[in-house]
Amino acid sequence: MSDTHGIMKLEWLPNEILIECFEYFNAFDIFYSFDQLNDRFNNLIRNIPLHIVFQYVNKSIFDEFCTKMLLNPKIKSQIYSLHVLDEHKSIECNTFLSYFSLDEFSNLRTFESMLAIIPSSDIRAEFDLSSYMEIKLAEVLFSKLRTLSIPYLDWSFQDTREACSSIINLTISKYYSTDFYHLLKYIPLLKYLHIGTVQDSFSNPIREFFLDQPAVHLKQIVIDRYNEDFSTLEVLLKQTPNLQSLTIYGSSYYTDMLNANQWKQLIISSLSYLNIFKFEFSCMYDEYNLNIVLDKFQQFQTEFWQEQHGWYTEYVTTKDIASIYTIPYMSNTFQLEPNGKRYYNNLINNIDTFVNVTNLTLYERTLTENCEYYFSNVTSLTLALESNKSVTIEHIEYLKMIINLYNLKHLCISNQYILNSSVLLEIFKQAPRLSSLVINSLSLQSFFEDNELCKDLNKMIKKLHLEDIDNNLWNFDQVKQFCEIFSNIEYLECENYDEDNLLFLLNHLPKLSAVQVTLTGPITSETDFFQFEENIRKRNIIFQTNRKELTSIYNFNRPYDIFYPIKIFIWIGKKHDLIMD
Repeated sequence: MSDTHGIMKLEWLPNEILIECFEYFNAFDIFYSFDQLNDRFNNLIRNIPLHIVFQYVNKSIFDEFCTKMLLNPKIKSQIYSLHVLDEHKSIECNTFLSYFSLDEFSNLRTFESMLAIIPSSDIRAEFDLSSYMEIKLAEVLFSKLRTLSIPYLDWSFQDTREACSSIINLTISKYYSTDFYHLLKYIPLLKYLHIGTVQDSFSNPIREFFLDQPAVHLKQIVIDRYNEDFSTLEVLLKQTPNLQSLTIYGSSYYTDMLNANQWKQLIISSLSYLNIFKFEFSCMYDEYNLNIVLDKFQQFQTEFWQEQHGWYTEYVTTKDIASIYTIPYMSNTFQLEPNGKRYYNNLINNIDTFVNVTNLTLYERTLTENCEYYFSNVTSLTLALESNKSVTIEHIEYLKMIINLYNLKHLCISNQYILNSSVLLEIFKQAPRLSSLVINSLSLQSFFEDNELCKDLNKMIKKLHLEDIDNNLWNFDQVKQFCEIFSNIEYLECENYDEDNLLFLLNHLPKLSAVQVTLTGPITSETDFFQFEENIRKRNIIFQTNRKELTSIYNFNRPYDIFYPIKIFIWIGKKHDLIMD
């Protein structure tokens, strides 16, 4: 079917359906795909809410969109959300904010960033990714902002306290238990709270901080990692009388989190509206207290938990960790370790237990025909090898019983061991959607002589993370062969790479859009480093560097300075400049 026929079928859809579909598209891609297609799409995409996501954005597409917005400022009013989902994408966000100020987006409702944003007129300047996020908060129109995701909030700023009153949905990475006091006081309308890690307060008892007015609007809480005891959490949750959903991972430091009777009393007395409860609680154990731990786990499988509320659990033990979790398993990440024992819940169908898992790590010793696990939706797989030639074609047959390889998009071959090329070739055959690969450089070099595998690497892999490069083992011919094999690569991440090879890659990988590389030298002076910067600046490249202080090195009694290591993020596009006002 021709592209024209495809476009005609798309045009048959009513505007309401198209608008709903566009909700799932990045603003950059919407304008790249549909602008100037015809009058209908031109008008439609200029009258819908737009969402900007800084994650692997092609720079040429980015430039074109920014130019359109500079020429037509009305598009700014369509921006309803900004998302920075990857810390390495700060270069994209900072570039964007060098052209536009946050206060230009009058309808901004959602701001999501897990890193500091530092708009600068000099977008090639060195960036401090850990800089103070709160300094820039006042630039956002907080009176209209409803959703905010940031590393942390500093309540000592008056602007922060005043600005947050309209927030309904808050995601925050660092959080102290006493911060809940400030949430109650300064974010009274909060409905959804997502916390990365709850830290110890190291201050007055938590009870002294609370107001008489509870968080009556708060309906959902998600805690990725809780590092305090149950009594502190109990005080917090008693301030949320209308809570409907609680998701929490409890660390192994406090075994009182495993007390099912304490949880039962808290739910009955203070959380009467709670109908969704997802948890994973873990603890250390040894041969002397394992039975005690398992008895605690079984208390979560009584009539109160299963029949009254439908909260079913199962538990596993590995070498020294025991974990209990609600079903289906709540996290998208799971590590399938050898020598683990799984305790099924026979009252439910176990086939869907791990339906939420998309990122799986497993060892070859778990690749057996009687493996008790199945993961239907894994898109990212890490194979933790333990020896050379440890994974065979037979293991791949077992792997197909554990995961649905058709959904696989990302593969990581961990450790320094070399995977047999025939095994990787078989994985490619079973995983047609695979496009991202993490592998050590020694393994990759061993594949260069397998022509069939090289064809698959060229055809399928668009993102490559190359680990542990020994530059002494990479001669010019091998670097050249690498560029031929990966001529279609779009994103490249390298460790322990040198300047000359990097410049060669930039000139010989035609589809390369983004590079993250750690240089190991030798860059022996400030002048050398500036010369290196000038070399990569000759193309339409935006980059940021993160380097340590100069270190004095002595060689044959002759001292010199060296930058070591230097981490560089490079963003590449076509050779043209933006049209500025």
